[in-house]
Amino acid sequence: MKNTRWMVVVWAIMLCLGVFGEDILKWWRGEYLTRVVDGDVDSIAAVEDTMAEEEVVQTPPDDSLFNSLVPHEAPTLFQRFESTYKADFGRDFEYEVCVDFPRREVEHSAGIRRWLVEKFEEALFLHGETGYVAPKKMNRKRFYRGGIYADDKIGLFYSKRFFDLIRDDEIENDIDYPYGLYQHFHMKAILATERFVSYRGWIENYYGGAHGTYVARVYSFDPVHHVEVDWNYLFKHGSRDSVLALVSDAAMTNPRFLYWEKGRFERMDDAEKHLFLVHARDYHGKPMTPQVGLCKDGVIFSYQVELLSCYAAGSFHFKVTKEKLAPYLTERGKWCLDVDGS
Repeated sequence: MKNTRWMVVVWAIMLCLGVFGEDILKWWRGEYLTRVVDGDVDSIAAVEDTMAEEEVVQTPPDDSLFNSLVPHEAPTLFQRFESTYKADFGRDFEYEVCVDFPRREVEHSAGIRRWLVEKFEEALFLHGETGYVAPKKMNRKRFYRGGIYADDKIGLFYSKRFFDLIRDDEIENDIDYPYGLYQHFHMKAILATERFVSYRGWIENYYGGAHGTYVARVYSFDPVHHVEVDWNYLFKHGSRDSVLALVSDAAMTNPRFLYWEKGRFERMDDAEKHLFLVHARDYHGKPMTPQVGLCKDGVIFSYQVELLSCYAAGSFHFKVTKEKLAPYLTERGKWCLDVDGS
């Protein structure tokens, strides 16, 4: 009798497997199950497909504005120099360079190259939350002083500077880094006019800790007056709130920014939303002024990681057209952007 019961159980299991085995196998593999309802085929998505759809919905928008500035190749009047340098102090250290240097025939090419050398130097002292922070007593004698058209010598010089800083810091502070440290220095030319040149900069460091840090922004240089284009170059004194109100308007239409800050904005009234960037403060409690760079039809305003949102959100970039900014531009700013025929 006992054996008979077991035979019935086994027979029932085999029957179920025979009838439903294929469907069970499809479910296990994450394939679609189908059934006929009133003559129509009804597909039932598997759990994995549902999860995949949810992941697509939850994926934040990419930084289309900033990414669109990246040229696949150096512009015609520039030559792209790329090289990776290695050092081993018990761990592998890496210094990677990708820079578009102006060719000799470009007007003011030597001045643009000297400015790029300054960017090499500043990048050695990168700190994510505030952008570039150079030592108070920077020894300018250690700046590169070789041939300004020797791209490989510039790269080699600063790779040694980077490795020397790491080695000196390790000896002085008795640091035993668990991972190889690196710096990636990318400056890709995106625009060159008779009045300015602009670069899309991506400068990334890992100096130990949970993760690295980086600066992503547009850099612009006025080679005619031999000066970098910054906030004071572009905007009149006392115009900060008015300019940032325009930046705030641009942020309100930025899908990526709203993805990360939508919940926060839903709790604000219109006035608070409009003034959000105007009254933003940095970690030191000072008014936060974004970094600026020039594009073809206006200005790119950049906020680095953790200044407007969490680290995972990354940096933010907003564009305001030169026509909207015209009332707040200095005379030199108008000249540089060629506003009102200046």
